[in-house]
Amino acid sequence: MNHKIKRAVCLASISALFFAAPLSSFGEEYFKTDFDTSDNRVKAVFKINSREYSIGDIKKSIDSAPYIKDGRTMLPVRYVADAVGIDEKDIVWNPEDKTVTIFKGDKIIQLTIGSNILSTDAEKITMDTEAEIKDDRTFVPVSYIAKALGVEVDWDDTDKEVTFYLDREIKKEAEENSKSNYDYDLDMLYKKALESSNEYKIAQATLEKNEILKDDAEDDLDYIPSIGETPAGSPAEALASGTFLKVENSRIEYRKAKKDLKALKDKINYQVKSAYYDVIKAQNSLDIAKEALNLYKKSMEQSQLKYKLGIISKTEETKAVKEYEKAKETYEKALKNLDMKYQKLNKLVGFEPEKRYVLDTSLKVKLNDDNDPESHIGGIIEEIPDIWYAEQKAKLAGLSVDVYVFNVGNPPYAAAELDEKTAKMTVAEVKKNTKQSLRDLFNSMKILEKQYREQVAELEKAKEDLETAELNFKVGNTIELVVDKARLNYDMIKNDIKNTIMDYDLLNMVYEKPWVSSGQ
Repeated sequence: MNHKIKRAVCLASISALFFAAPLSSFGEEYFKTDFDTSDNRVKAVFKINSREYSIGDIKKSIDSAPYIKDGRTMLPVRYVADAVGIDEKDIVWNPEDKTVTIFKGDKIIQLTIGSNILSTDAEKITMDTEAEIKDDRTFVPVSYIAKALGVEVDWDDTDKEVTFYLDREIKKEAEENSKSNYDYDLDMLYKKALESSNEYKIAQATLEKNEILKDDAEDDLDYIPSIGETPAGSPAEALASGTFLKVENSRIEYRKAKKDLKALKDKINYQVKSAYYDVIKAQNSLDIAKEALNLYKKSMEQSQLKYKLGIISKTEETKAVKEYEKAKETYEKALKNLDMKYQKLNKLVGFEPEKRYVLDTSLKVKLNDDNDPESHIGGIIEEIPDIWYAEQKAKLAGLSVDVYVFNVGNPPYAAAELDEKTAKMTVAEVKKNTKQSLRDLFNSMKILEKQYREQVAELEKAKEDLETAELNFKVGNTIELVVDKARLNYDMIKNDIKNTIMDYDLLNMVYEKPWVSSGQ
């Protein structure tokens, strides 16, 4: 019976997943080579007692965590299949005889709950642990399912992790099935931040209040004589002047409230993006710290063995132990840092502090192609709410001089003139300082662009070094530890590039909308 017939029979019985030309995106070139190393494999990693697993750089949620039973690592079949690129429709559950059937290419793999027999087209494998159901998921010992699927698997006793090594074809299938497998992206969390922000609700209420005050002040104009229609220096002229200024001020306050509300939305967006990026950075740093910890652990174990064999001195062995302890400390700090960054983001979006989730880590950052920063700065400076407000207040001070009424108890006329002069000088000084800050921001972005180019060049060199190390290892000219060090260096530079991209994006956001920064 061929594969198609077997599958049909099974289904019937049951009946019921920056800088290349043209340069259009700051992060685009880097992500073209995200998995481009000489090793044609990508890792799918599961961790004991963790409800998260990864396929390459893609983080995914899992509803039932792996565990250890009788010394065997038990993994949920559904997610192992997903990790190696098997679509959910190719996993069939028969509730009558409690069997799970997996179709992978021309292979058919079948397990029965409560049985230690794993069947394939070619053979029946006797497992030393039975398949079982936990949390409504079928769990099997990892070594046997990996063998049946034809996938290389590794166990990390330090971090209690299972790693599957996937080839290019499987990686592509797994990535296709995982494209949108995250809990939240930036836009989703921004919307939640708006919903939970008391500051935003207050700003909305302030706008409503200022609209009421403006309408009320404008209504007063219907009952007050216009300026020029009353005797000079009379109480009636003072009332007309005061009402006119009150109306103008209420209009300014209303327009400011509208601008403040819009600016606050931008500011919350910036705050969420900054905290969102901090979580991604912290997670990437943790991944690097973990990779370094495994490397130094391996180095320490080799050094301890060499010392016992008399190959190296006690000083060299002690140095290796200290390097491992330092790497372990760095890893523990990275864990705490990730926890802190999650808490900060959770506070912004209204989540409980302990809530954890998978973020969309794809970076779609555009390069700022502004060739005329002075033109941009000159235009955007007028849109900054605080500067606009200061200018309106200066104009209002000028109006106060224009409609000044003598001999009715107002402050001296000279004082009113000085108020206008001081207000204009303040606006000029704020504009001057803000323009310089924006020029500095633009220059900082150019520095990051240069830094990015240099990092890309470093990545290419690190890639060549990694390929050389892997080739030497394959022909027996070097040890695996050298390959691990070369890969760690490659991954560290790759991580630096991601950080540069995120830093650039935040700077560009402040450059485009200066009011998002707390300093504006």
